[in-house]
Amino acid sequence: MKPSFALNLTHEGIGLLHRGRRGWLSVGEVALDDPDVAERMAWLRRTAAGLATGGVTTKLILPNSEILYDEVPAPGPGDSDREAQVRRGLEGRTPYSIDELAYDYVVSGGVARVAVVARETLAEAEAFAAEHRFNPVSFVAVPPSDAPPDWFSGEPLFGLTSIAHSLLDDDDPLEREDAPVRIVGQVNLMGIGNSTPVVEVSDSTPVSDVTTMQAMEAAAAARARQQAEAEAREKAEAEAKAQAEAEAREKAEAEAKAQAEAEAREKAEAEAKAQAEAEAREKA
Repeated sequence: MKPSFALNLTHEGIGLLHRGRRGWLSVGEVALDDPDVAERMAWLRRTAAGLATGGVTTKLILPNSEILYDEVPAPGPGDSDREAQVRRGLEGRTPYSIDELAYDYVVSGGVARVAVVARETLAEAEAFAAEHRFNPVSFVAVPPSDAPPDWFSGEPLFGLTSIAHSLLDDDDPLEREDAPVRIVGQVNLMGIGNSTPVVEVSDSTPVSDVTTMQAMEAAAAARARQQAEAEAREKAEAEAKAQAEAEAREKAEAEAKAQAEAEAREKAEAEAKAQAEAEAREKA
C-alpha cells in the first residue's frame, strides 16, 4: 500500500500533494498564519476526498529544518552490527537520547548516511494531520536539494503513525517508496463553486522551472482561498436568512400574542358590561 496523498509540512504552511502517474501533483497550500486555517484545511480535505478513489491516506513530509542529516561509521559486517553502530554514532549528536529519536539510513562503503528526527516532532505532525482528518499513516523526508542525488537511495522513512494500524489492512502493508516526493505538476480543480469539488488531474507536462512551479502553487492557493471565501459568503447568507426568519417568527408570535390579549380584554369588557346590565335590571 502507498498513500495517495502527502502533506508537505513547513514552518510557513501546509501543502497537499496527490500522487499522479508520473509524480506528485500540487493540490493547494494553506499558510499557518492564515486566520481561517481551519476552513482552508477543511476545503483541502474535501478536495482530497473528491480526488480519492480508495479513501484518503497521507504520508507526512517533515521539514528539513527538523531533520539532522549526517554520516556515521557503520562497517558491519551484519545488519544488526550496523544498527548498533548507527545508534552509537548518533549518541550526543542531538539534544535527545537515542530512544527519543526516529531515524532511517542507507549504508555505502561502510558509512551510514542517516536522517534523524525527534519523536516529539513526529507526534506534533501526526496530531495536526489527524485533527484535520487526513488519515496520516507514515513520516518521510525529502533530502535537501543541495545533497548529491544518490546520497540517500530511496525515501527516508521514519516509520508509521500511531493510528496507521487502524488505517492499513494487515494483508496490504505500507510499501517503502523508491524515491522521495518530487512535484511534477498540479491538480486542475474544476467547478470551484460546487460543494463537492469536481477535479481533473493533469500531469502530462513535468514542471522543472522553480518560478513556474511557484506560480502554479500560488494559483492553487488562490483557488483554495476563493473556495473558502465562497463558502464563507454562503454561510453568512444562510445565517442572515435564518436570523431574518427567526425575527419574522418572533414578530408574528408577538402580534399573535397582542391579538389574543386584545381579544381577551374585549371579552372581559363585554362580560363586565353584561354583568353590570344584568345587575341594573335586577335592581330595577
